[in-house]
Amino acid sequence: MYHSIRAAAYLYYGGDDHQQHSDLPQKIPPDFPDQAKWGNQLKSAREYRNQADYDPYPKSTKYWKQVAQLVTSDANALTPITMAYLRAKGCNL
Repeated sequence: MYHSIRAAAYLYYGGDDHQQHSDLPQKIPPDFPDQAKWGNQLKSAREYRNQADYDPYPKSTKYWKQVAQLVTSDANALTPITMAYLRAKGCNL
C-alpha cells in the first residue's frame, strides 16, 4: 500500500519528498479516488505494522490473522486503483 500511494504522490507532486510513512497519508493526491478512505487505510496499516514490530506484549495469533487478512484485502483493492490512476496520468505501465 505504501509503495502504491508513494508512486501516485511522486507522479502528482513531481518528486519524492513524501517517503516518510507518517507523512504519506496526507500527500495522497487530491484527485486520487477515495482519497480520504485510502489515507485512513494507509494510516491503519502503518499502525498495525508498528504494533507487530514494536509491541512488547503481542496480541494473539487470531488477532494478527484477522489483521493480515484485512490489510491484504486493502492492498489487493488499492493496487488496481493506483494502476488505473497512474495510467490516467500518462504513466505507461
